[in-house]
Amino acid sequence: MIEQIGNLDQITWHSFREGDKDAFERMFLVYNPVLFSVGKKITSDTALVEDSIQEMFIDLWNKHTALPAVDTVKYYLIVYFRRILFSHLKENSRLTEFKEDSYDIADDSIEYKLIEEQLNYETQQKLKKAIRNLPHRQKEIIELRYLNSLSYDEIIEIMSINYTSSRKLVYKAIKNLKKHLKKDIIALIIVLLSF
Repeated sequence: MIEQIGNLDQITWHSFREGDKDAFERMFLVYNPVLFSVGKKITSDTALVEDSIQEMFIDLWNKHTALPAVDTVKYYLIVYFRRILFSHLKENSRLTEFKEDSYDIADDSIEYKLIEEQLNYETQQKLKKAIRNLPHRQKEIIELRYLNSLSYDEIIEIMSINYTSSRKLVYKAIKNLKKHLKKDIIALIIVLLSF
């Protein structure tokens, strides 16, 4: 019996931990593109990203009975995946710079659809350009905080920084966005801050 499980992700996670192969397949189909997107923002090595995702899911299946119950499946999987990917990058000395031209807002995210409904095309393009011009860590924290709606506790675990540093990084990123976007984009900043 499932106790106090509040959403479909948690139900799927619980079923997977019980050995349900269909639940495992559903998780793979839902989170594979999310993890691929996260990985491509870390390295341009597509094969390494794909291999790391597959390794993660194999590892999860092999340990499924020993895995913990989690509140946020997406957060848990992102942290798990990043640890594997960074481990491979460190081993192979293939850590690459964040690809400046590859950063883009995830077109299929709910946040992007809300912004798209509220702002015109020109404003969206200005936002994308401003985010591309942010330093790597600021880009990453903006995506995690506002586009993926993760909490500061989740962000500090993913980015391996402390709470104060995460707040300062968000503040600097927003400040830089305001500077690049100027007055004609203040509405967008308000939208971002409301997520």
